[in-house]
Amino acid sequence: EVKRIPQAAFISQALFSPDGTLLGTANANAWEITLWNTNSAQAIKTLTGFETAAPVYSFQFGSDGKTILWIARGTLQPMNIESATLGPSINHEDFISAAALSADGNLIATAAAGTVEGEFKPIVTLWDAENGQSLAVFSNEDPFNALAFSPHANLLAAGSNEKVLFWDIANHTSLGAITTASGLVSSVQFSPDGTHLITATDEGLVQLWRVEK
Repeated sequence: EVKRIPQAAFISQALFSPDGTLLGTANANAWEITLWNTNSAQAIKTLTGFETAAPVYSFQFGSDGKTILWIARGTLQPMNIESATLGPSINHEDFISAAALSADGNLIATAAAGTVEGEFKPIVTLWDAENGQSLAVFSNEDPFNALAFSPHANLLAAGSNEKVLFWDIANHTSLGAITTASGLVSSVQFSPDGTHLITATDEGLVQLWRVEK
């Protein structure tokens, strides 16, 4: 059975929650996200409160299933879905190209160019989700296009040009990289058990990788 979501507003984005029980839709004419029950197609609540000077915004569900990440150009702000409480505003020097929340909800990773030791370059920043404090910064020659935490939040993967870089989250150290065949890596995702990683490039290449323990 096909269920139709009744929306009078222009919808700029629609996403499922990690467990598939919720559908989130972003209103292009207002700073609000409506959450829908996917079984009944009934609206549950509307989330508001996020504000920036940017005229457009996007959102994504956090992998913890309890958080939404509001994103507008160089600003990211988490929101607890149940309480509609906003977390810290996390600001960047440049536009955010990718973001991810760890499954335990404790860490946020963002990709955006920034200044490192006096040089403006593509970076990935690891943040404390509760207070917005920067915990680590990882730089690269090429822009980052995708981010993903492993299910147990012990690894962070970042897609770039023809490669995926990895970091040990506990020690904030590099674990090297894998090289894809071609193109910008536009999507990275760990399997639910953390044993595999899937990557996709802008040239239509999809690859499945085994994650060594």
